[in-house]
Amino acid sequence: MPAFLRDAARGPLGAFGVGEHLLPPFLVAVTAVTILGLAITATHAIAPRLAWPRDALRILAWVMLVNVAVPHVPAAVISGGYAPGLATALAVTLPVTIAHLVSTSRRRVGKNRTGVPHVAI
Repeated sequence: MPAFLRDAARGPLGAFGVGEHLLPPFLVAVTAVTILGLAITATHAIAPRLAWPRDALRILAWVMLVNVAVPHVPAAVISGGYAPGLATALAVTLPVTIAHLVSTSRRRVGKNRTGVPHVAI
């Protein structure tokens, strides 16, 4: 990662402020999100009837899905082929996140306030 950031600072990503100075905040953010995800998952495992951990895991899954699409893929394209985490994002995060979102979707068919049929996910 430090080598990627160093090279990125000299390339097109440097225009966006990418550089080695981003490594410490990046590591703190990744650690915080990982701990949060583990805490939510543990809470859901201990008390599966609580609604908030299930909903929080769905929100986290959407965040992970956006995380694949926003930084990883464009960074690889801009930098000319690869960005750290791209393989993991495409091979693990993308399919696992989509599988989780599909398996936990709560489809409700009904009518909104105007009487128009709709599907809420």
